[in-house]
Amino acid sequence: MSAQVTITNLPAAGALTGSEVVPIVQNGQTVRTTSGAIGATAGGVSSVSTGTGLTGGPITTTGTISLATTAVTAGSYTLANITVNAQGQITSASNGSVASGVTTLSGGTTGLTPATATAGAVTLAGTLNVANGGTGQTTAGAAFNALSPITSTGDLIVGNGANSATRLGIGTNGYVLTVSGGTAVWAAGASTGVSTFSGGTTGLTPNTPTAGAVALAGTLAVANGGTGVTASSGANSVTLRDANNNITANGYFNGFTTVAASGTLITLTVASTPVYLVSGSGGQIIKLPDATTLPLGTIFSFNNNQSSGAITVNNNSSTLVVSVPSGGYTTVVLIANGTAAGTWDRHDQSPSNVSWSTNTFDYPGSITSATWNGVIVATNRGGTGTAYGVTGGTF
Repeated sequence: MSAQVTITNLPAAGALTGSEVVPIVQNGQTVRTTSGAIGATAGGVSSVSTGTGLTGGPITTTGTISLATTAVTAGSYTLANITVNAQGQITSASNGSVASGVTTLSGGTTGLTPATATAGAVTLAGTLNVANGGTGQTTAGAAFNALSPITSTGDLIVGNGANSATRLGIGTNGYVLTVSGGTAVWAAGASTGVSTFSGGTTGLTPNTPTAGAVALAGTLAVANGGTGVTASSGANSVTLRDANNNITANGYFNGFTTVAASGTLITLTVASTPVYLVSGSGGQIIKLPDATTLPLGTIFSFNNNQSSGAITVNNNSSTLVVSVPSGGYTTVVLIANGTAAGTWDRHDQSPSNVSWSTNTFDYPGSITSATWNGVIVATNRGGTGTAYGVTGGTF
């Protein structure tokens, strides 16, 4: 048969097992055979149609029913975003993302860190408990107290091993902290040794106020403000005055300053050297120090070694004290220091071209403002060589 034909008036098939051959006769001829059950047309399934999501129908004899293909691409999806129809089919799918909630976090400044490497927006808060490695406190003092083993006033924390500490209770009055058996312990203080001392009559004093039995001895060194000696011992020794406040030495050398005459005012001070030599030519003005800053008896000496020109020495009020001519040597002595100007006493010494002995005085220069009361002056010294006087203009 090339098309579906309804066969009528067939006897009941009975209990066919599927192994029997059943002839089909049409118009007295057997046109087909079949094996298996032959169902009746009344109330049986004549075709199968495919519904939503299926393909292949309708099927009347044989065929294949398949799921309809959707637009979803086969593969794996991360945090998949899907659409499911009424038949339970996935009709669309895409990779998704978390729209809200914590994705990253940091420990902030609490010292806490997350279990995995993250960064970003969420800062840990709260107070970390001691059981979790924290202190359970929010201030330094409270945190220290939470971890400290001390329980009483005066307790100390001492190490009892590597990275381990324990409490050492306060000791007994008078005890000192010492070492015994490799650890810190309190023990009675030593009963011997110096406990107090005084400076005696040496002028030395201890660093802290003390009094009592031990007097300092020895000689205080120069480096510590002393003399290093108890009596003068000669060269390089500290100078000591005797009972009469006198000092004896082989020599004493005054400070000495040489200046070239410039005409510019030189003003002396209490720190100036006491001896001045002026060389060159043209003259020099020197102003003495403020007398109130000097002791009585202060001496300044001026040696005029110029080829020409005087040394003009003024007091501190710019009043002339002495004019020292070329070749002259003058000293001034302070005899009153109640005012800045002071009172200065001048004294001149003989120049280098004068020869003076017990019986002779030789001076090749001119003598002015003097009265002669001596012996005959030789002709080579400007005299007449005679004892005659002048009478009426005639020798």
